[in-house]
Amino acid sequence: MPYGNRWRLNRRIFHQAFHQASTPAYHAVQLRSAHKMPFVLLQDSGNYPNHFQMFTLTFMLFIIYDCEAKAKDDHIAHAITRYGELIVDGFAPAAMMLMETFPFLVKLPSWFPGATFKRA
Repeated sequence: MPYGNRWRLNRRIFHQAFHQASTPAYHAVQLRSAHKMPFVLLQDSGNYPNHFQMFTLTFMLFIIYDCEAKAKDDHIAHAITRYGELIVDGFAPAAMMLMETFPFLVKLPSWFPGATFKRA
């Protein structure tokens, strides 16, 4: 997004939701998710990776979209999980393939525009 009025508006909205003084508003949601977690783990302890994922998703969905994922079969939670998997699967090999295809990219300085792969 180029710098301009729209960028400033988006930054202002983001800052209102995530600056230090506004984070206590999210403590109740985080505590509610944390209190649910032990009960869910006791009911189905074998599926703990999905329970931790739902804990994170519930918190993120509330902060970003002001809605709560009800269960692991929630279509919104499933879509976000799938999108995250696509990002991880898609970008990790792509960076390596770029480096192998164009070896001169290894020589780029980390401050060079677009060389974010060098900063990791």
